Amino acid sequence: MWNLFTIFFSFVLTAVIGNFLAAGWQYRNWIAQQKVSVSQKKNEEQMALLDEIERLASSRRFHMARFAYSLETDDDELIKSRFTEFDKTLVQWNERYSAFLAKLRIYRTFDDAIRLETRIHTPLSLCTSDLAALHKKDKATRFEKIRKLKIHARLNTINGEIIDFSRDYLTEISRNSVIVIDPDSRDFKFENLHYFTTLFLLKSLFRERQKYF
Repeated sequence: MWNLFTIFFSFVLTAVIGNFLAAGWQYRNWIAQQKVSVSQKKNEEQMALLDEIERLASSRRFHMARFAYSLETDDDELIKSRFTEFDKTLVQWNERYSAFLAKLRIYRTFDDAIRLETRIHTPLSLCTSDLAALHKKDKATRFEKIRKLKIHARLNTINGEIIDFSRDYLTEISRNSVIVIDPDSRDFKFENLHYFTTLFLLKSLFRERQKYF
């Protein structure tokens, strides 16, 4: 009789503990998946923001350069056409600029917003003002002023700033990404354990410790 009771009690105890552990593991896996899902969504939103900033800034700079080159010719139709294209990109940038600053403060840092303003937006605006002042002058004056103001060199510098901004932005996104990966990854560290599923943590128990920490 005692043996039957022991078997029954062991079975019940094992079932309770097993269910408790299984429920805990399932909940932990669900939490890890939710963190990954939120992180991925945030990354997608940040990537969409960067793509729009890069696209509109590059488009504005490119059409500004085309407009500047047209000012060195006598072709009024070409100048008019290039100005129309440039003005369109200017409007598109200005319509989204305030949103860019606000979203950068949310998704990135205040410094990123300041960087966009001081290194990209302000230089673009100064070049725009210089080109606008030259628009209705005669060819000789325009040509001389464009060279004197170093418009093309300044636009090339702005292009470099856009590239650097995008590179640093992507680096930070990659560095802060939360991804569930195999324990062999170099990101498997003590401070990141809560991002991994239970399965990966169990697998790590049977691997060499020095690989991870």
